[in-house]
Amino acid sequence: MRAFRFRLESVARVREHQQRAAAQRLAVAARDLRLAQRRREAARQATIRLAYPDGPGDAAALHWVHEQSDRMATIVALREERVTAAEAGVHTARQSFLEAERRRTALHRLEARQRDRWQREADRAWASELDDMATVRFSAPGGAS
Repeated sequence: MRAFRFRLESVARVREHQQRAAAQRLAVAARDLRLAQRRREAARQATIRLAYPDGPGDAAALHWVHEQSDRMATIVALREERVTAAEAGVHTARQSFLEAERRRTALHRLEARQRDRWQREADRAWASELDDMATVRFSAPGGAS
């Protein structure tokens, strides 16, 4: 009997590659999300630490603090948008990974079923061959002595 060959092996290799690529995209998206969250938190902490300058107060110092506060609030809002975009990117990458994983798993199950079927046929052929050898041996003159 000839050796097992999965007819969709090339498709399985493509699916493996797609699954690995999707896993890499998910890892990059998760890294980008963590970075965006750290930057957002740093901006929030900088805003919290923003204080009115020591010493006698005047209108210019008050105006400076107000402008700084507005700039920091804008930065925090932009970083919040980046976190939201990164979260959406992680969600999209996760869905892509799960779909690629599902497709790869389906092909592996198909290959396993075909390999099992091939093995059963090989076992039957081997058993038949053993039966034939036993029949020939015992049917020959002087066989079964």
